[in-house]
Amino acid sequence: MALAMKAARRYGESEAPIRSVHASFIAPVLHGAPVRATAHALRKGRSATQIRASLDQGEQRCFDCTAILGADRPSEMAHDARSATKSSPERALRFDYRPGVIPNFVQHYDMRWASGRPPFSGATDPTATIFARPIAEHVRYDESAFIALTDVIPPPILSVMRTPAPASSMNCALELIAPQAVYGSRQWIRFETEVHDARYGYAWQSSRLYAEDGTLLAVAHQAVAVFS
Repeated sequence: MALAMKAARRYGESEAPIRSVHASFIAPVLHGAPVRATAHALRKGRSATQIRASLDQGEQRCFDCTAILGADRPSEMAHDARSATKSSPERALRFDYRPGVIPNFVQHYDMRWASGRPPFSGATDPTATIFARPIAEHVRYDESAFIALTDVIPPPILSVMRTPAPASSMNCALELIAPQAVYGSRQWIRFETEVHDARYGYAWQSSRLYAEDGTLLAVAHQAVAVFS
């Protein structure tokens, strides 16, 4: 998703912040094979631009999304959804990367469970509070790095399973509220996750992402397929 948003930024001809992304994960992106990113504007308004962006490998469409870029506008609206954290990542359960079981990109992130249980632990409730940030100390959040982080945590429903099984995000509706509040930092991002339902091999989940000071950064909704 972050790569597609780079293409959207390049070809969208708008400097406005990305406010919303609705994405479909169509096919796996194969490691080591070239990826072609394309984007074009669907409509350009006075304050908002809608862009379609895609990722392809060969003849296979792997990813497709529509993004909305919106400039700030004067408004009387004001509602602060700040949420103070009641836990600390330093006292949370560290998630260890396991090659062959956990996707490779996860090894680049530090994740810790402040409540709930990690994947494949036989939990009775998939609800969780998870802290995450990049491991590399030189990394600082910008638009691309933050969007990449929004999809890093494992599907919460995997915590109720006792044996490893593959899972895949099918889609994502990402609402970017105030991610610029953490740009330039490498602070912990707190995910408050909820599974709305799970059946027939699919799970429907939501996450709220908060900065260390409680600022609501983004909200994500996903449908996930679990192959077990």
